[in-house]
Amino acid sequence: FMIEKLKEVEQEFIAKIHENEQLQKLNSYKKAFEISKEYLDKLKSQVSINTFLSDQDEISYFKEIKPNVNSLVIYYKCIIDIESQLPLGSIEIKKSFLEGRFRKLLHFHDEYSELISYFRSQNTNLDKQYFLRTLAQKNHNFDLLFPEIDKVQSTGYDIIIATFIAYEKIEYFLQNRIRQLEHSPLESKQEFQFRWTDSKIDLVELIYALLEKGSVNNGNVEIKTLIAFFSQNFNISLDEFYRIYYDIKSRKNNKTKFIDGLSDALHLKMERENDYNQ
Repeated sequence: FMIEKLKEVEQEFIAKIHENEQLQKLNSYKKAFEISKEYLDKLKSQVSINTFLSDQDEISYFKEIKPNVNSLVIYYKCIIDIESQLPLGSIEIKKSFLEGRFRKLLHFHDEYSELISYFRSQNTNLDKQYFLRTLAQKNHNFDLLFPEIDKVQSTGYDIIIATFIAYEKIEYFLQNRIRQLEHSPLESKQEFQFRWTDSKIDLVELIYALLEKGSVNNGNVEIKTLIAFFSQNFNISLDEFYRIYYDIKSRKNNKTKFIDGLSDALHLKMERENDYNQ
């Protein structure tokens, strides 16, 4: 029951974040931060009053559910700080500030490269060590790594994963802001010949499918590069692509409904043409 309740809180949170997307820039970020913090607190409240029914439920919570919500708390807090602290002055001064933030991201990746590599690989053999509280806290360096941690609410490593997810998104945000300063087409106001007229979530579904199929450069391309390419050529901002992909994965029924819709549309076209030619 507990893990289902936690997933319900997570799904409600995703819906709230979607509603917030219509607000403008900094106000939107502040509102999204408040929503994210509210739902992180709801998750923590459930953990305080309930017990996980299995090790796998606890792992799922600390490896996936909590980091996905907490990553947006971290993300929006960082974005608010960046936008609020962006200095006045020349383009070069602003670029220097943003590039300094980039270097902080790189330092984090270097410091926690082993755990990040494990998480990216989707391996599970060390899940108990990282995402079960009793085992994680037996690490002889635990109190040095996480001196002020709430041992009921965290394994410590879930916070690192949440920060990694947030920093992936912040990296794209920073690239986007630097391109904007350089008058890149990615953020330009100019009219493009082609515009994406379906939803953002449909485009992200398509881009991830192209990447996994190896349809672009035999799959030897980073997701952020593909996202930037489609953003530029279809005049659409996809700086929330990581969260959008998570929403797609969280669908209860058809996870590839846009791609399935493409297939249906093409089949209907060919059937109409075959009927016409008979």
